[in-house]
Amino acid sequence: MLLYRMRKSVKPIVIIVCVAFAATLLYAGFSIPRGPEGPPSVVAKVNKENITREEFNNTLINYLRQQEQYGTHVSAEQRLMLENNVLDSLIEYKLITQEAKRQKFKVPKKDLEKEFNEIAEQFPDKETFRRQLRQMGMSERKLRAAIENDQLFIKFGEKVRDVKVTAEEVANAYVQVHARHILIDIEEGKEKEAEKKAKEVLAKAKAGEDFAALAKQYSADPGTKDNGGDLGFFGQGQMVPEFEKAAFALKKNEISDLVKTDYGYHIIQVLDRKEAEGEDFEKQKKDLESQVKERKGNEAYQQLLKDLKAKGKIEIRDLGLLAYRLAQDGKPKEAIAKYQEAIEAYANSSQLPYLHYGLAQVYKREKNQAKELAHLKEAVKYNPSDGSLQLSLGMALKEQNNQEEALTHFAKASEVWPRDWQTHMTLYNIYNELKLEDKAKAEEEILMKIQEEYMQRQEAARKAQEEAEKAAKEAAEKEKEAEKPKEDKK
Repeated sequence: MLLYRMRKSVKPIVIIVCVAFAATLLYAGFSIPRGPEGPPSVVAKVNKENITREEFNNTLINYLRQQEQYGTHVSAEQRLMLENNVLDSLIEYKLITQEAKRQKFKVPKKDLEKEFNEIAEQFPDKETFRRQLRQMGMSERKLRAAIENDQLFIKFGEKVRDVKVTAEEVANAYVQVHARHILIDIEEGKEKEAEKKAKEVLAKAKAGEDFAALAKQYSADPGTKDNGGDLGFFGQGQMVPEFEKAAFALKKNEISDLVKTDYGYHIIQVLDRKEAEGEDFEKQKKDLESQVKERKGNEAYQQLLKDLKAKGKIEIRDLGLLAYRLAQDGKPKEAIAKYQEAIEAYANSSQLPYLHYGLAQVYKREKNQAKELAHLKEAVKYNPSDGSLQLSLGMALKEQNNQEEALTHFAKASEVWPRDWQTHMTLYNIYNELKLEDKAKAEEEILMKIQEEYMQRQEAARKAQEEAEKAAKEAAEKEKEAEKPKEDKK
């Protein structure tokens, strides 16, 4: 799993499936202590198979490391989302590899051997390779097993996505409609009133009144109302499903009945259609077939994953991750209880500041400012070097009109994350809002410095790329020259 995901994004780095665990635990203060008061060694169980703390940390920390390679910090909010996404990806990995094994899907041994050799060959010799494995608590046998699981995940996924495409599906992918619409939005608790108004406007449109004029008068879509509701041409997959289904079912100049979406009630008129015929369609056929195949393949894969989740047994053991999911599912009471349980259970963990932060966000959504502020203060107490925590606390204090204390934490955020663009841009905007010109000017100068350093890194990377390409070209030319005598002899 780690091998697959990391190679997609950090190809220059030597990756060995799960052997980096010992090193990643020491990375940037993100280690998680062992012991009775630390988080459990099993983060979750998927059909009785464990997702270990080691797997979870490896994936999470490597993502965090990638972010810092680009000179950016991961905010507390991003970290919580990232942890949740990492868990989702590991659950997906377990479910897919389990299904591959259940179906007795096999990866050719030669492919596994090739993968193993590619990793081993990145070391100067076999002894160095084996020593590295031993240092990481890994054996060649375990590495081969990990590689096999990675390849099962990749190859079985490719098999699931390998779907057939019909000529009709390719033709449908080409079809476009030129439509315009009138949107009647639904205010909270006023759905009947909105429906009544939409029906009145629909009656006027179908009676032949000027559609564009009706859109200008009644439509709640700010992006199109001033040009008569015109959406231009669009193909399938560009609009919400209900809207798209209705639009593509209409003939030229036909007006729909009311179409309800999450945005409100729509009245749609199709002005023109681009059918699957002619020279242009023939030119695009191959590309369209590839696009349809990719889309259908992804849909087939996601459907399989959905089915496996529905019939599988997934148990999340980490209390913080469980609390976050409860909050996202709109269950604040359960989330608060679970966060409080996690804070008590993981009292000596480096997760603690982020548990307090997560709980503060739940209280913020519940409009409980006192408890939001209390937990943000706890978060900062346990990790004062996280600029995003300092910034969040400062903004909460600002909301409560405690400007003096807020400014202390804004200054601290700027100090601890001196080169984080987003932090300084936020501070620049806050200081401008507060009309603190000197502080805003100072932040502007920091932003300019960050931009300058970024441009310098980009230029250095460009020159390095040019040098590498030049060296490769010269090597190829030398090789070509070396071959010439051989050709002459022949």
